[in-house]
Amino acid sequence: MRKLISAGILFALVASVASAGNTYKWVDENGKVHYSDQPPLPQDTKSKPAELNRGGVVVRNPERQKAEQEAKVSQQSEEQRLKEQRRRDNALLKTYTKPEEVDLVRDRALEGIDAEIKASQLGRKAVEERLSKKAKQVANLKGRNKPIPQDLQDDIQHDQDEMKRIDDLVKTREQDKIVVRQKSEADKARLIELLSGKKN
Repeated sequence: MRKLISAGILFALVASVASAGNTYKWVDENGKVHYSDQPPLPQDTKSKPAELNRGGVVVRNPERQKAEQEAKVSQQSEEQRLKEQRRRDNALLKTYTKPEEVDLVRDRALEGIDAEIKASQLGRKAVEERLSKKAKQVANLKGRNKPIPQDLQDDIQHDQDEMKRIDDLVKTREQDKIVVRQKSEADKARLIELLSGKKN
């Protein structure tokens, strides 16, 4: 009987507060439940407050909303991942008919990168030769206690910048070779799986 009376009082309390507008329910640090038409201060709550409608039913629970939103984002992310995987799988099956073809494409890509690196290294050698000649000019001028012309200084700086650009390019292309090999290995392994699945 006491439980029924307590429940009735609680319902009446919630209903009376709810009739005034938005109602908030929260639990303080001592585990006590509170109801109010004003949201609590952050330091007064153990959990985020829930918003109730006029009938005392929870209509907005921040913690539940956050969990639902995170679950929705996770599901969308997984759906996007699967969609992208299907796209890649279709591209593999349209591009290759057997794993050996992946190796051929890899080798052609590596040959192209190696050719670019070789050309860059030849260009660097030419720049080195120019710098060597200009260094001799500078040494000759200094030996005669003559000033170094500004245009000569500018040319030297330009060649030094060019050498750095070539070195950076070669370094980048060497990294590209690693990426090509890794992608080729992954594509080949996936293609074998897909072809095996088709046979089964």
